[in-house]
Amino acid sequence: MCGWMLLYLALFAVLGTLAAGFLFILLFLAMQKDVRWWTALAVASVTSATIWLVFAQLMRFELYPGILFGGTLPSL
Repeated sequence: MCGWMLLYLALFAVLGTLAAGFLFILLFLAMQKDVRWWTALAVASVTSATIWLVFAQLMRFELYPGILFGGTLPSL
């Protein structure tokens, strides 16, 4: 479980909020034996779309874009 959390942290830093969430959910569900790939894809898509709709559109929050898309990390 710690590995999954580290993977999400790395994805979040590099890809940003929406892409990291989508990819993490897709990978996590696809690794489960009893979940079909299309179900994992659907759940990841709906979850990411809901996050985008609620936070970015309705609440007007600026979601972190990720290092690849122009975001910067705070200095340590």
